[in-house]
Amino acid sequence: MTRKITYGEAIKEALEVAMDSDDSVICYGLGVDDPKGIFGTTLGLQEKFGQERVFDMPTAENAMTGIGIGAAIYGLRPIMVHQRLDFFLLAMDQLVNNAAKWHFMFGGQSCVPLTIITKFTSMVCPYTRVKSSNASNCTRCKRIVVIKYI
Repeated sequence: MTRKITYGEAIKEALEVAMDSDDSVICYGLGVDDPKGIFGTTLGLQEKFGQERVFDMPTAENAMTGIGIGAAIYGLRPIMVHQRLDFFLLAMDQLVNNAAKWHFMFGGQSCVPLTIITKFTSMVCPYTRVKSSNASNCTRCKRIVVIKYI
């Protein structure tokens, strides 16, 4: 049986499945506990899984990414949520120079299982500062996989 759901509903469902099946999965980021749930993708997750596994972070993209990398190396499976890719570029240093290279720096003995969810474009936002599409910047680095939906 097929069913129609939105991308946001699919992301929320995938997050719930991941968190139900693995206690090491955490979800954090800017506004994950917001009543609107980042376009509906995180609605009700904090109530279901608790504040220890679903929590908000301050606006500090580089630090937030570093926390995710450290958590992943420690053994957790972090899912980090960024509201806009434009601001996520502030975290590219952590992503490219730490997360992506960790596997190679230690001879393939370790990896960084970090998932990042971000919105690639903002068609509804009138401000040019948050309207560009920078996905290609992420695709040029080994060990980083970008899945883009429209």
